[in-house]
Amino acid sequence: MSATQNALILAHMKRAPITPLQALDLYGCFRLGARIWDLKQQGYAIGSKIIERNGKRFCEYSLKENGPVVEAQRGRLDARLSH
Repeated sequence: MSATQNALILAHMKRAPITPLQALDLYGCFRLGARIWDLKQQGYAIGSKIIERNGKRFCEYSLKENGPVVEAQRGRLDARLSH
């Protein structure tokens, strides 16, 4: 895990969505998906959208809110997944 890359990517997503190419160009991050996973594990709500451009497909990630998911919401999700 790269705490510095996580912080940079989180700050970026507070302003605008991010793609793997942007993460590589701006922050030297080759594994954006792994950094997104890290941030989700920290409680951030992050959405993804598949983009198709020039015959290529890639994912664009965006922050759904500015802070960690409320613990009550996480508890409800855990309860639904366990059934």
